[in-house]
Amino acid sequence: MKHIVKFKLVLVFLFLSFLSNSQIFIISTIRTKPGPNSAQTEAHYKFSEEMTQKTKEALEAKDFEKAIYYLDQWSHRSKGVNVNFYVLLAQYCTETKDYSRAKRNYKKAYKKWACYECKEKMEQLPKE
Repeated sequence: MKHIVKFKLVLVFLFLSFLSNSQIFIISTIRTKPGPNSAQTEAHYKFSEEMTQKTKEALEAKDFEKAIYYLDQWSHRSKGVNVNFYVLLAQYCTETKDYSRAKRNYKKAYKKWACYECKEKMEQLPKE
């Protein structure tokens, strides 16, 4: 009888030690293992910062074609383009009398962010 009790105690001890070791292992792998998209996320942030800077520089230089190109590149690669860029780009397109592009940018801002002010501005643009 004593042997059976000892055997059960040993089994319980082994089982508990296995559980505690596996939990520690799982926790340590969760903490130390990098996320599946960490490199992609870092590359995305770097690309976003680069496109932000290039777009701002192009807008300040009033080089609208470059600004549109950069914004298109950015919007194709990431879905997180800020509404302000579309509005700024639409305003610059309006200044250069490129109303179709201005409408398209106001429309993007309206659809993605429900910018009702953009909808009003889009409707006020002259038709080509």
